[in-house]
Amino acid sequence: MLAGALAALPGLSAYPQTADSFNPAPNNLVYATVPMPDGSILVGGQFGAIGGQTHRGLARLFQDGTADSSFTNAPSTGDGTPYINCIAVQTNGQVVLGGTFGGFNTSDWGCRIVRLNPDGTMDTGFDHGYTNWCVGVDSLTLQPDGKIVVGCTVASAAPSNSFLYRLNGDGTLDTSFTALFTAPVSGGISSVGLQPDGKLVVGGTFSTVDSQAITNLVRLNSDGSLDTSFQASAFTGFGLAIDDVLVQPDGKILVGGMFNQINGQAHTNIARLSADGSLDTTFNAQTDSSGCWGVQTLTLQADGRILVGHDALFFDGVRSPMLTRLNSDGTLDPTFSTDLCANGMAYSATLQPDGKILVGGTMGELAGQLRNSLGRLINTESATQSLTCDGTNIIWLRGGASPEVWRTTFETSMVGTNWTYAGDGVRISGGWALSNVVASADAMVRARGFVNGGRLDGSSWFVETLYPKAVPQFITNDGNFGCRTNQFGCSISGSAGSTVEIDDSTNLVDWNPLATNFIYNCPGYLSDPSSTNAPLRFYRLRLQ
Repeated sequence: MLAGALAALPGLSAYPQTADSFNPAPNNLVYATVPMPDGSILVGGQFGAIGGQTHRGLARLFQDGTADSSFTNAPSTGDGTPYINCIAVQTNGQVVLGGTFGGFNTSDWGCRIVRLNPDGTMDTGFDHGYTNWCVGVDSLTLQPDGKIVVGCTVASAAPSNSFLYRLNGDGTLDTSFTALFTAPVSGGISSVGLQPDGKLVVGGTFSTVDSQAITNLVRLNSDGSLDTSFQASAFTGFGLAIDDVLVQPDGKILVGGMFNQINGQAHTNIARLSADGSLDTTFNAQTDSSGCWGVQTLTLQADGRILVGHDALFFDGVRSPMLTRLNSDGTLDPTFSTDLCANGMAYSATLQPDGKILVGGTMGELAGQLRNSLGRLINTESATQSLTCDGTNIIWLRGGASPEVWRTTFETSMVGTNWTYAGDGVRISGGWALSNVVASADAMVRARGFVNGGRLDGSSWFVETLYPKAVPQFITNDGNFGCRTNQFGCSISGSAGSTVEIDDSTNLVDWNPLATNFIYNCPGYLSDPSSTNAPLRFYRLRLQ
């Protein structure tokens, strides 16, 4: 039976911090978890199977965690075990993959980077032959103009232009980009943060930039030349590496990795810099140096709190295996559990649009549930957002556990299919805005926000929402309604570009979130493989 559609709600109510039923069960490490616009999830790593299905290094999951068997593209074993380290989703639906592999779908591409079409097939027109010295691609940064900045781990004898390079939209080398790096031993670029002005904050293991002695952190101008105005702080420590760079919307820069001093002061594994590169002394995060790998990923919530993925570290004297959340000033957030597993490493901590946290890495449990290498946490607070337009001004407010975005774009349309670019958003308190919009009063508005994350913050994707939104409805008369292959399914009407939460219940009193579906094309479709687990099942829709 079905309950009627409910009125729009800004977000979920607060849940206790638990792992939900999402349990894909990969058989090895997970490095990247990327939410796609259609609600599916791309997963990259070092695994050979997920849920008992063969998926080597790459898989696409449905929201319930089951693997999409129709998605069969995978890196080949041209030079050993294949890894997918980073995933970048373009706005046209194509997906760029970086990692350590020698081929793809048994084709000898001799590369470390490829691009897939929206249906998962290879984009054979993408030129990617610039990885001769690259041991692996660790970072993919998509620029607004369609160019792709590629950060590599390199062999010790690599030329100085092999660490970081930029590709044009078709994959050809952008020869105007002139970044030159060297390292005393094999090293490379771990993470690249793109600023709104086009400058790049680059972290890794290197010793010189443009023949100047600069260690492990630098800012480049948009053409790859050295930005001499950036006075980078001096990081020191055993196993020194700047592995994570995350540029905040206010211009400050979060950095994580392996270090224990900055400018001679004790700062271990995580710090925040001001926009000019100087140390932000208002950020009070401190860990110990007991971890083997330090900080591996940084994720920013819209409310300013920070998820930190790592191995076993102590924050403010409290042992925290795998995942920690900090307040915006760097202090430990006591509302977030530091006891999610006995031991483990979080390579990826990704916020879904609904605020749930996808956790990928090395673990056997998550919040008391058996979860091998990949699981999902229900956040301790809701993800809120609202998009409004008065015909002249667009305002997109984002808060709570929503994933923070570093850039936004706004588009308008009369029918919801052909979209016209209206402008980039400007940061305001609590969100983003665009003024002096030239559009019809009854035009639709699409807002897109761009997110970085994954291992070494080397992956990227986008979230989007639509205004105005039609209230979603269950469709009962199109032939899709009912049980098929032992599970219930039906079509969902609404606005293309809307995100709909589906809840289920067995008594019309206690409701549980079943899935969060992005309606990519109308109508959308609901499939519930667990529908036969109870004698009665009720469903409701909530517009996010």
